[in-house]
Amino acid sequence: MRRLWAGLLAPMLVVLLTCVPARALEKKTSLAKDNSSNFTWSIYGETGIQHTDLHFNAPFVAGIVGAELFTSSPLNLELHNADAWFGGIGTAIKIGRFSVFAEGKTTMPRETSVGTDAEPFWGGTNPVIWNGNRLNWWAVNGGAGVDITSRFTIQAGLKFERLSLGLSNPMDSQGMIPTFHATFGDTYSGDLVSKLLIPWVGVRAQAAGLSGSVRFSPLAHVNLQIPFTYATVFSATQTVVESENYAFENRGMWLEANLAYDLYKGPSWTCSLWAQANWLWIHGDALNTYQAVNYQTGSPVTVLLTNTMSVASSYYTGTYGIGLRIGYNLF
Repeated sequence: MRRLWAGLLAPMLVVLLTCVPARALEKKTSLAKDNSSNFTWSIYGETGIQHTDLHFNAPFVAGIVGAELFTSSPLNLELHNADAWFGGIGTAIKIGRFSVFAEGKTTMPRETSVGTDAEPFWGGTNPVIWNGNRLNWWAVNGGAGVDITSRFTIQAGLKFERLSLGLSNPMDSQGMIPTFHATFGDTYSGDLVSKLLIPWVGVRAQAAGLSGSVRFSPLAHVNLQIPFTYATVFSATQTVVESENYAFENRGMWLEANLAYDLYKGPSWTCSLWAQANWLWIHGDALNTYQAVNYQTGSPVTVLLTNTMSVASSYYTGTYGIGLRIGYNLF
């Protein structure tokens, strides 16, 4: 918690130190912009901290056991400890009642932890905790709006998000996975890649230095891939590699809320404190694909076993962010 508050206060101090000279510059410049103009063009940069919750549940019935993995297995995966610093840039243009904007954001890669109450090695009988490597999230968003009053704007746009991380160093409650690795040289790893495409509509309101928006989509499309790989070392000349992939591609509900408060607003410079939260709920079929391949010196590569199943599954994410934004009006 101390690190969180220290991290939040540090960029606030930077922005406040930036805003003070900006305020003085506003008073001195003879090129101050007229915000009542019919045409405005602004750019902005922002930084802050973002927390992400993620839960995927695919309640497959455990099948037979291959070399080490079940040929089908339930998967119940949750992302923990996913706070990350991020930065972003954007631009907005307004002509009369009409406006357009575009922005991009990304987090700094970090390590985290991932819990699986059910996964392919144990088939749901024992939980496994993983190291989440190279957690990275980025998004691009763009849209257009039209003012319906001086305070309210109707908006529509398109957003793309990508989240990825690697799964390594699994630790089960029985200690069997690390024992097999230390004794025989077996390896067990995984990955998670989530891609979201979100066409959205929303409304934005503003008054007296405070602005906010709500955006909604019933057509958010996700492409989620979670592959696991287990290599069973039988000898120096024989290894069986099992791969089990969970594929989830469906549409569902997405909701986002934004709030910003202007700490300082002049003809050219703006410094704002902002907060954002969004949620995604998607239900649909997940596809589980299993394959075991035998690699043996002096013999051809042989597919030993394959299996494919589908089951009704669910995917949920929640993202919460807070930070500071500096904007500059070009026109």
